[in-house]
Amino acid sequence: MARGEVWLAEAADRVVGAFELWWEDEDAWGPQPPTAGYAHRLMVDHGSVQPGTGRHLLRVAERRVAEAGREMVRLDCLAGNTRLKAYHLNAGYRVVGSEEGKPQPSGSPKSFTLLGKAVPPSARSGRSPSAARALALDERVAGLQVLRGPFLTVEAGQERGDGHPRDGRLVR
Repeated sequence: MARGEVWLAEAADRVVGAFELWWEDEDAWGPQPPTAGYAHRLMVDHGSVQPGTGRHLLRVAERRVAEAGREMVRLDCLAGNTRLKAYHLNAGYRVVGSEEGKPQPSGSPKSFTLLGKAVPPSARSGRSPSAARALALDERVAGLQVLRGPFLTVEAGQERGDGHPRDGRLVR
């Protein structure tokens, strides 16, 4: 991640979900104008949360992208992962391409399906990230608290060389 944010979801005072939101992803999407946010590593603890939590976190990512004034959320999944691809299609994403042989930080290259979803123009505010953080501090859904992030921000040059943050600015 060259530039991005890490968001957390808590329930019963423990982290039960998270996602990363990147502002560029040249490895998968090539050079692009700054019109999208890239959702990565969406995860939930299925034993601790209700069904629909992952979809809720995707909506939080979509809202954050809209608050940044961007037009689209993009994501990718392994080309052979039909279950995850169907999950994203059911969440309103559409297949927009593929990336064959994407380099991996550790291991052999893999192929990915590229998906995207437009953010409605009415949802875009063009607010700065600091203004977005100044909104309500949390959002509760059935015991889930999505902490209005980002909790870790990474700027260009802070990655370890394997695509993961070396350090970042803790916002919490």
